[in-house]
Amino acid sequence: MKTKIITALGLLFVLALPSVAQEMKYGWVRANGQTYLFNPGDYKAPHSYRPGNYGGNVQVDLSAQRPVTVAIAQESEWARVSENPTLISGIQYWCTQEHVVTTSYTCDLPPSETPMVLVIHDERVLTGTVVDGVGRIWRGAHTAATLTASNNVQVTYYKWACTENCFSPEFKWSRVAKEKYEVTTIMKVYGLSAPEFDGEQLNVKIKSQVPLLLAVVPSSLANQLYAKPEMLQNAVAGSQCQQRGVQTLTFGCSFKVSDGPQSLIVLAEQTGSLPKHKKAEIELQASRCVAYCVLPTVSKNSVE
Repeated sequence: MKTKIITALGLLFVLALPSVAQEMKYGWVRANGQTYLFNPGDYKAPHSYRPGNYGGNVQVDLSAQRPVTVAIAQESEWARVSENPTLISGIQYWCTQEHVVTTSYTCDLPPSETPMVLVIHDERVLTGTVVDGVGRIWRGAHTAATLTASNNVQVTYYKWACTENCFSPEFKWSRVAKEKYEVTTIMKVYGLSAPEFDGEQLNVKIKSQVPLLLAVVPSSLANQLYAKPEMLQNAVAGSQCQQRGVQTLTFGCSFKVSDGPQSLIVLAEQTGSLPKHKKAEIELQASRCVAYCVLPTVSKNSVE
């Protein structure tokens, strides 16, 4: 009987396992929608994108009452045109679609550290001609009513996100270091692992008999401070996670994957000679991913 029960429980576990460990599925998910009002000849850049080093994918649904041109341009170029409209013909566009009334617009953006913008142009002009998105002119048989009517353009924005079997990573506090030591003029450095997810946290608990300086800096910079102590003040000034004159305190910091490996430096604030036999206690805890840690590789790097 015990053997049958164990077998049944094992079979139940095997059957249940796929439902827990199913692969995440990704797709385009509606983010938000907006309606914009255009007059004849209007240009608008209603949304910015940041492709980054790997580029990215854009998708929007667009519905207009009257034809428009849709394209992507660099935000810096568009800013110059906003100040001087005569420069409009010199803009470089990506993924231009002209004479659009209804479309599902997509664009694969190139790698770029410069933000990019979605540009929409109402193709009507009061002279009876129509100017397309790259400055060419063509004749249009528009009535006066058409040329003076407003043009409502509805844009629905999408993002590439999980659609099925979506699990958020689960984190648990893990002790990185805990020690009690005698404070000297020598800087202590505690190496931290590179963040695996944006928002990973570090918790620091300190208790000292003398005031201390604590700061989290890139590990590459921390390694230089031994040989170049004159860099310390600039290094600390650039840290978003620092405490000065600390004796008893608990504080936390969060990091992004792009921050890379970090280190906590601890140093007595007092320069010159220190009182002898002064002690300090420090404990570091980092949030570690314990479940759903490995995200699947997605086929698109969407930008929002």
